[in-house]
Amino acid sequence: MSNGTLMNIARKILMSFKFNDEIRTLSYPWAILHANLLHNINWLDSIESSPYFKVFGVPYDTKRLLAFGELVIYKKQKTRNKLDPKGRMAYWAGKFGYDSNILLDVDTKAIV
Repeated sequence: MSNGTLMNIARKILMSFKFNDEIRTLSYPWAILHANLLHNINWLDSIESSPYFKVFGVPYDTKRLLAFGELVIYKKQKTRNKLDPKGRMAYWAGKFGYDSNILLDVDTKAIV
């Protein structure tokens, strides 16, 4: 798959969600990463397997995969008062490694 194809998939991923232009610009690198993940976990006839399966020997666990841009709540790590909310809203922007999620905070527009 060429870089142009990954960029087109990333562009379509971003256009499918109702992000404003600022969030879309911030999310573009993570959409490319997500498009690459989707490519790597899908079956390819040329190698008669998925690239993920070829490398790791097990199929990707799709139960852990969320839709790009899905609204999630993440838990804040700081100490808080009793009446403060336990979590904050963020957009899910992909996975980094096996256990780490990339989140874009709705209010601060920062990667958390």
